Amino acid sequence: MNIVREFRIVRLIAALKQDIKNAEELLDYIDGELSHCRDEEKESAFRRMRPIVLQALDQKEFMRDKLKADLEELKDILGLAAIEAAMYMRSVRTLLGVRKTIAGDLCLTEAGLPSLVNKADLTDDPLMFTLENCRTANTACAPYIRSLDQHVCDNEDQILKEKARKSARTKYRTYCNLINSELKKHEMYADLNVKEYARLTTTRLCLSSHNLAMERGR
Repeated sequence: MNIVREFRIVRLIAALKQDIKNAEELLDYIDGELSHCRDEEKESAFRRMRPIVLQALDQKEFMRDKLKADLEELKDILGLAAIEAAMYMRSVRTLLGVRKTIAGDLCLTEAGLPSLVNKADLTDDPLMFTLENCRTANTACAPYIRSLDQHVCDNEDQILKEKARKSARTKYRTYCNLINSELKKHEMYADLNVKEYARLTTTRLCLSSHNLAMERGR
């Protein structure tokens, strides 16, 4: 198992919970109709439908419990910190609008974010707003988000920049030497007048996540 699978498990568990809720509501509806139905044809149809829905409900509950067990096993194998960091980086890449293959260090440097969320410093950040909503709504990732409150971000910015400068990878060298030599957060990320499509295009170009017409055969 790996972190990618962990994300899939969380999403599947959430989807199964919704399916289970829908099946339970359907069963309640069927039982309600059977209690006062006077049409023999409709009553027969409801009676045929009930065991089918009940079987589907049992299967979904079994799958949900199995996935929860897999998730706990994965947390034991990888450690909670690794899962937290991976989920955070997935959110950062999504906000920037870049491919999931783009190096996490460069994404953090470009966005001017720490390696993990520091709630005290990011109360007005869109990502923090989203994470807070997930926390208060008690979503599947809420336990991971709550544990981030204990994370200390001292000196992480400097460590992150040093790591980027010392890397021999081509994208790191291009970013550090040609695109953002000072490794500073661009002003456009704090400028509300910048259109999102323009910001997205610029970010993708800076992080080498853009699509060249030549590569797309155009």
